[in-house]
Amino acid sequence: MPVGVGCVEVYRNAVSSRDEDVIWDELNLVLEREGQKVLSERSTPQNKTVNHTYLEMHGDQNFTEVKSWQGKEIRRLPGLVWSPTFMTWLRDVAPSLLGFMPDTARVAEHNLPDYEMYIEHPTVGCCFLYVSLLSDAVLLFDDEATGRGGQVFLPQRSLMRCLGEARWG
Repeated sequence: MPVGVGCVEVYRNAVSSRDEDVIWDELNLVLEREGQKVLSERSTPQNKTVNHTYLEMHGDQNFTEVKSWQGKEIRRLPGLVWSPTFMTWLRDVAPSLLGFMPDTARVAEHNLPDYEMYIEHPTVGCCFLYVSLLSDAVLLFDDEATGRGGQVFLPQRSLMRCLGEARWG
């Protein structure tokens, strides 16, 4: 691990199979409402139906207006309440892993062979959780300053906790 990264921990079967299906159904509603293309059949790298789905969610209301981290624009973000199942699960696991309840989540579907971690804005903090739903994932880590790199395998329904300097990539 690069200097400053405390540790990366992966927890298998962090989300039940049933909850995974319910969370997906709940998030589909907000994705459709926000104009994201939602697929009944998962897209694959071979058919390239969707290369990337991304939605940021914030707060405990249906919608919250937030300024971008640069302060240049105001965005209307859907709240985490769109998935009550995810919120219940998060309330069970987050306090013991983070010490607090997160107020922001990102929903992303990537149909790429590997997904490279990227530099997070400092507002993310020094600890974050990454949940892999619907499929296995491989995250590529690299430290450009030292040239070191590595991979983390996340099985379907797993949870990764990254402590320390989380904004490297």
